[in-house]
Amino acid sequence: MLELQPIERRTGLQSEAFAAEFLEPRIPVVLTDLMDEWPARQKWTIDYFKSKYGQLRVPVVSNNYSKPGKGLNRLIGPSWRKLKERMTKRRAESIL
Repeated sequence: MLELQPIERRTGLQSEAFAAEFLEPRIPVVLTDLMDEWPARQKWTIDYFKSKYGQLRVPVVSNNYSKPGKGLNRLIGPSWRKLKERMTKRRAESIL
């Protein structure tokens, strides 16, 4: 039986060390700091998308994997909503 092993998490890993320690021996690793300097981390907030694209209408679909055969990605409820309405609803759901 396959025994699961924890995957190491690393910060500040230089490319040479990554190649020697993980790439060449083909060992998985989670690099935890690769996106720290990306401007999008500060810019792309829910409020940003709501103000910039909130007026766009987007499809609302179900990704309910627990009901096989029920139509993955099928339209549900009011099948189209404004993006800002959908994001507000998702934010409220994530708080619960």
